Amino acid sequence: MQDSQLRGLIGLSLVVVILVGLLSLPDDQESAHGDDATQVLNLPGISAVVEIKLVRPDDTVKLSLDESEWTVVSPYHAAADQAVVDRVLDGLREIAWGAPFEADGNELSDFGLGDPPAVQVTLKMADGTEQSVTLGTPSPVGWQTYVQLPSNELAVVPGRPGDLLADSAETFRDRRLLRFSPGDVRGVRIVGTQGVLSVQGQGTHWFIEGYTRAEADLVDDLVLGLLDLRFDRNLGLDNKLVEPRYRVTVSLEGAVPQEFLVGDTTPMGVIVQGPSASGVVFPESLALITQGPVDLGTANVLGLRPERDDRIEVELEGTSWSANRTDTGWSIDGVPDGVALQKVLALSELQIVYQREQAPELTEVLATLRVVRNGQTRAVQIGQTIGDELHTAIDVDGGAPFRVRATQLTALQPPATQ
Repeated sequence: MQDSQLRGLIGLSLVVVILVGLLSLPDDQESAHGDDATQVLNLPGISAVVEIKLVRPDDTVKLSLDESEWTVVSPYHAAADQAVVDRVLDGLREIAWGAPFEADGNELSDFGLGDPPAVQVTLKMADGTEQSVTLGTPSPVGWQTYVQLPSNELAVVPGRPGDLLADSAETFRDRRLLRFSPGDVRGVRIVGTQGVLSVQGQGTHWFIEGYTRAEADLVDDLVLGLLDLRFDRNLGLDNKLVEPRYRVTVSLEGAVPQEFLVGDTTPMGVIVQGPSASGVVFPESLALITQGPVDLGTANVLGLRPERDDRIEVELEGTSWSANRTDTGWSIDGVPDGVALQKVLALSELQIVYQREQAPELTEVLATLRVVRNGQTRAVQIGQTIGDELHTAIDVDGGAPFRVRATQLTALQPPATQ
């Protein structure tokens, strides 16, 4: 057989396989779920549902989607927990199809579908239409739940969505203490039993009140940690904290500051009063508000990062020298690259000495250090001796004076050239 004939037979065989496959596909979506499958809900898209109404024996919970945020509008009005709403919708999508069954003379109440049923669910769609289903009790066999359609048809659906839908109305309330965009934060102030921690700034430039520059990454951790705080249990706003142990205030660009108060520790958790609710919070999650300047402040005098910074300049008693980062490390004119790297590493070990009392102001400048990163320059001036083998210093960009150990300043001496 010639090659051309063989190729023709192979091509014809592929066509036959494809045609057989197409003919064997189910005629409709129902066939894919079984010949007797019953469609319970049809939720075509992630934003198809704009309203959820849950009628239970003791109350009615109603949630509404406003742009991209869900709100609880009944039996109270508050922001909804977005994660809980997602779980609700995921559970409803899983019951799109069910297997029909007959009551066989049993009362509907035997399946949790009597009057009243466990949960009556009504969904309002983005196109204005509504879909509904009545959820009963879980089936004693398998991970399934009894349901009743508006047509009174009975079915068994996969999963147990009723466990969440029949839960307390408080389950749907947003448990976040604070709600803000991290990029809008301009300051965090924590007033506590051990003193005050106040950090102000934006982007990569943050300064601690009474101290010097804060590490931007650590400030980010603090801001995100505050944003992640959740009530373990909501208590409403009936009881106000008169003498809080901590007061945490987040200042925002173009918005009213947000604040929460921290009270006593109880067997249930720590009592916390937020802007829109009070409740209890796990003690471990509140550890971040006990931080101080040492926890947020830049440890290195310059905030020097040899792996990130591009250039270092040092002026000391009439002399000056500089180092530049290269593809393979650091270089200084006239010295081996290994020596240059060691000099830069020595500068990265210049540590700030943190004390409760603010350092004295500079009356003279003994040395100036500059670090360039991505075209931006940070500069620090080191001043006179202030006792206890310390020097006072200040960040030129702002912040209060701080302390540097005199014994560390030998790292500022220019390296010996060859």
